[in-house]
Amino acid sequence: MNVMITGLRLVDAEPNRGGNRPVAHFDCLVAGIQLNGCALLRTPVGGHAVRPPLMVPPKTGTRAVIFKGDLMRNAILKAALKAYDGMRIAEAGYIEPQKTGDSVVTLAI
Repeated sequence: MNVMITGLRLVDAEPNRGGNRPVAHFDCLVAGIQLNGCALLRTPVGGHAVRPPLMVPPKTGTRAVIFKGDLMRNAILKAALKAYDGMRIAEAGYIEPQKTGDSVVTLAI
């Protein structure tokens, strides 16, 4: 499954009720479907998870999309982590971020 991260921004947010802390919001393209506003979370035990976009208005906590299988969820998680790690490295000054066009990461699974 190909997942293309089409945008990612780091966030510094408080943990949610379940103890998961959002570390980035991202957009991705999966099987021709654009998902805007996904969340990359750090779990209380140090792992990572992804959440699909929220419905509008976002205060309801209802998700606009539900990941029914692990294949898509894991593919999106791997692509988001790759983009997130690259963004953190660039922000720390180890590499110069790309200045032209959108940042795109493609992961073939």
